[in-house]
Amino acid sequence: MIMEANEYIESGQLELFVYGVLPENEMIEVAEAIEKNPILKEEVEQIEKTALHLARAVSPGSKPENFVNIYQGLKEQKQVVSISGKQNWSAITAWAAVAVLVFGIFWMFQQQTSLSEDLEQAQIEKQEIENRLLDAKDDLDGQAQILAFIRNNTIDVIDLPPNEAVTNSAYAKVFYAADSQKAYLDLQGLPDPPEGMVYQAWSLLMNPLTPSSIGVIDDFASSESKLFELNNIPTSEAFGITLEPAGGSETPTLSNLYVLGTV
Repeated sequence: MIMEANEYIESGQLELFVYGVLPENEMIEVAEAIEKNPILKEEVEQIEKTALHLARAVSPGSKPENFVNIYQGLKEQKQVVSISGKQNWSAITAWAAVAVLVFGIFWMFQQQTSLSEDLEQAQIEKQEIENRLLDAKDDLDGQAQILAFIRNNTIDVIDLPPNEAVTNSAYAKVFYAADSQKAYLDLQGLPDPPEGMVYQAWSLLMNPLTPSSIGVIDDFASSESKLFELNNIPTSEAFGITLEPAGGSETPTLSNLYVLGTV
């Protein structure tokens, strides 16, 4: 009897019996062996307890009462399996526990996956909001800096009327601070340059006429405000804007002089 019990235990049939997945004839055979052998009976009870413990551990939301309800519900069914009644209901109860175990694993996996996706999406949205806030702050800081500069009563505001030999509709304005050698160009009144061409700003001394490049405006099309900051401006008596090939020129192309104004 001891050898027979060990063979059953080592074969794995007892676990399959508890889970209810053996063929019917083997279920009957194992049930009869369990009835006759206390060692096998104790082993089956231990397997059942382990299955129930795992089900509770993996699916913490399932209360012990749920297993009682499952058991009671199964007892009320009219189907009768042709094996020992006591052992049959033990197997069915264990099978129900395993079903709860599988469902608990699946549910927790789904919840964890969903939570991870939600957290990842929330992190992306948070980063996008932070980026927009930083951009907005930079814009506000930049606007405040420009306003403070152009409202300073120590700066010179120079209107640049059109060069009628080239155009009669263009205009621009320069806000110039000689002490800090800094200026803002307001080029809202200039048309978009043709492809492959850029606007170039010039500082001029009038006698003798000496032009100095103070900046190539290569981001004209992408600027919404059309306000451009220039630094390190030499002493100036006039300012002009010409249209030059991309990259700028060493000397102004006078035939493309759009606007010109004196300080």
